[in-house]
Amino acid sequence: MAEQNNLIRDAVTRIPVWNGDGKDAFTAEQWLVRIEKARQAAAWDDANTMSFIYCSLRGEALLWYDVLKRSGIEDNFNAFRTAFLTSYAPALTARTATVNLHDVKQNSQESIVQFYSRVIKAVNDLEALLPAAQRANAATYPAAVIALAGYNAIPAADRRAGVQHLLDTGITTAMNHIGLQLFVAGLRSSIRDELMKNMPASLWEAFQNAVSLEKISASTKASSTFPAVNEIATEEQDEALELEIDAVSAQLARLRSRKTGGFQPRQNNGGRPGGAPSKGSGNYDPKTVICRCCKKKGHFQDVCYTRIKKGLPCVDAKGVPLSKQPPSQGRVNEISDQSGSPMAPISQMPQNFAPPPQQGGFWTPYPPNFQ
Repeated sequence: MAEQNNLIRDAVTRIPVWNGDGKDAFTAEQWLVRIEKARQAAAWDDANTMSFIYCSLRGEALLWYDVLKRSGIEDNFNAFRTAFLTSYAPALTARTATVNLHDVKQNSQESIVQFYSRVIKAVNDLEALLPAAQRANAATYPAAVIALAGYNAIPAADRRAGVQHLLDTGITTAMNHIGLQLFVAGLRSSIRDELMKNMPASLWEAFQNAVSLEKISASTKASSTFPAVNEIATEEQDEALELEIDAVSAQLARLRSRKTGGFQPRQNNGGRPGGAPSKGSGNYDPKTVICRCCKKKGHFQDVCYTRIKKGLPCVDAKGVPLSKQPPSQGRVNEISDQSGSPMAPISQMPQNFAPPPQQGGFWTPYPPNFQ
């Protein structure tokens, strides 16, 4: 007894609340199905069923329940079901069913599951509108079956049930075939075209195949948002090359520092006394560098053999000598001219320059002459 009571209490908790204000989470048909499932699980009689229904009603629906008392259907579940659907279920007419059929097309943001539910709803409405006369057991077995010796020995109720079962099976098969055509025709073109390459035999098979195609399509779109394998490899190679370039650049800087005896020219116009942007500026091109001394492209003035040969200082963009100068003596042999032949060491200042005033501790041409 205690176990049965626990089963009843558990079934009661499964009945959702119904307000009847149009904001309920279930349709009227769905709410009744939930009650019927709980009723069957707990083996309720009509009195228990109506008691539990009363406990699940709220607001307007609770006021509506008082109408049932005067109508004499307070404790009759079948009568309650009819009254409930009349009051809260949407009107089902041939017009509404036609409108639903016209809208059976998958929306751009609608999933296969959502669209399939709409198709089934439209088919159910069509079947519900089927005239009652076509559902009656007016049909009989063929004459050859009736003529069988044992036919009349079968109870009449069983004979009618057999005919009705065949009739219901035929109706269901026909409606499922209509649903299959509606479902496939209403799918988005990308899924419909793939599905029709091997047309499903049943409505349920069409649904399963369409869901699989939808998942494949979603997986393909998701993977396309990530770079391809070869693109990732190229990016990794580029990154490795950048690191290698940085390492070589740092090594060249150290070698240049050793070559100039630790001299680091003043950072000006990109970090080089030649006036051109440095490699670190991002737009460095050795072919476009113009030396401030000889005005030739391809090198800076700190390594200009013309400047070193003539003993000229490095200057800024205005021709003013820099405060720190690279060493000149002993570097001529280290720097080749454009023909590749080494130059003779410098022993003295050029004779064509008059003794200029000293600026910042260095002799400079006065005025500057880079010819």
